[in-house]
Amino acid sequence: MTDVRGLSAQPSHESQATVQRLVRLATRGLVPMFHEWKQLFCYSLKQTERGMVPEGISPRYTMMTLMGLHRLEEAGGVSPIDIKSVLQALLTDQRGWNLRNRLSHGLYRAYFFQRQIADRVIHMLMLI
Repeated sequence: MTDVRGLSAQPSHESQATVQRLVRLATRGLVPMFHEWKQLFCYSLKQTERGMVPEGISPRYTMMTLMGLHRLEEAGGVSPIDIKSVLQALLTDQRGWNLRNRLSHGLYRAYFFQRQIADRVIHMLMLI
């Protein structure tokens, strides 16, 4: 049996400070991973002779990152990226998924409408 007498329902000041520091670090790390023209995030950076180069530009990773940034803003944090403009580009611009046109013109096959993808898209639309 676990002794829970010393446990607190509230996180300690030290653990809250650690979490806040890690959130700031993660948020700052997103800025170099964002491709401004494509309005997409990459999922890794590679050190080269030319400096840090983004690898794996990904609409899926962009969508997941936007959901995290939205959650950050809901918690009172500040996103370093304009979430709404990236979401708009992701959903309606040729640089992103361009869902508006692809769905309207029947350009997506049935596999696109798998549950996990549909769930994310619906969640993103609810954020607008």
